[in-house]
Amino acid sequence: MTIKEQLIAEINHFPEELLDEALDFLLFIKTRYTAEITDEITIEEQQSIAASQEAYRLGDYVTIEQYETSKL
Repeated sequence: MTIKEQLIAEINHFPEELLDEALDFLLFIKTRYTAEITDEITIEEQQSIAASQEAYRLGDYVTIEQYETSKL
């Protein structure tokens, strides 16, 4: 069983009243990790990442199927 599968199994058996706290903790870890990475990259790289994330959020991306079809 992968770590992701183990996490999902734990979440499925987690008491409903603690799920909010568990989510807060996971988001805290994610934020801390992201902050550590951001300290190591340039401003230009941070701006490029932010622009890419926004484009993805808006649906401006090519699926693998579209990419593979375009190569033919």
